[in-house]
Amino acid sequence: MTYEIDIAGMKRQLPLCPVTDDLYIGAFVMFGDVELTVHAAAELLKRVPEFDYIVAPEAKSIPLAYEMSRQSGINYLIARKKAKAYMTGVFEVRVQSITTAGEQTLIIDTADAEKIRGKRVLILDDVISTGESLRATEELVNRAGGIIVAKAAVLAEGDAANRPDFDQVTETAADSEEAGEEAKAEEAVSPRETWEAGQKKAEEFLRKSLEYDDEDPICLDNMGQFIYRALEDKAGAKEWFDKAYALKDSQIDTLYFLSRYDEEAGDREAALEKLEKAAAGRFSPLNYCSRETILKEIERLKGA
Repeated sequence: MTYEIDIAGMKRQLPLCPVTDDLYIGAFVMFGDVELTVHAAAELLKRVPEFDYIVAPEAKSIPLAYEMSRQSGINYLIARKKAKAYMTGVFEVRVQSITTAGEQTLIIDTADAEKIRGKRVLILDDVISTGESLRATEELVNRAGGIIVAKAAVLAEGDAANRPDFDQVTETAADSEEAGEEAKAEEAVSPRETWEAGQKKAEEFLRKSLEYDDEDPICLDNMGQFIYRALEDKAGAKEWFDKAYALKDSQIDTLYFLSRYDEEAGDREAALEKLEKAAAGRFSPLNYCSRETILKEIERLKGA
């Protein structure tokens, strides 16, 4: 017994699996279906806004994340279920899922956190059901300092089809023939407007942090970076970097961004001074700038 589904013009026969005596659900599995994976990736890329990284939970979404990365040329990261020996540190969130028994853990490495900090992130999954894995992935990205611009999936199952944060293209994917009822699964993609919503959410989070402590140089620097990089408002960002610098004049990222203002103002000596001070600092995987970036900037200014 199967159910036919149409995914943006490509048809598949889903085997119906009993959930209760009178309810069946269509089993949608992309593993091994290369044609469908390539097709779904292309269709989702048409619908999502611009992004810098894809982040997806382990494991069924991995083929889709890879294919979207291959087609777009943009790297992807996987939130793992267990910490691995190669990880230098972890961000961890525990979630409850209906697809696996009990509690799950999603983890991202601090090295990956460095990559997505301040970057536009597309969160991806193959099917949305309870939304818990999606929520956990969102939390991981937020903790790492990424800016979520969109959330996308091939299908949304049952009540998840009515999520307000997804644009819906309806397609029934599960059927209950005995009860004569249908459980909906809809193609879920996030519209470009989600980028603006993500910006607003990030700004609200940063402002709440500053309300709690408006003399925290890290929070002030984060606000400066958000305005400078996400909102692309260099003039508006400077006051936040200045405040951060006044409270702590050794923050690597603050020194880096202030050196840019010095260079634009024609004060190369002041820019070099800040960069050299930054280069002597203690770097963390969570810094926006690496030591190599700072040293290259110093070399560039000295050679100019």
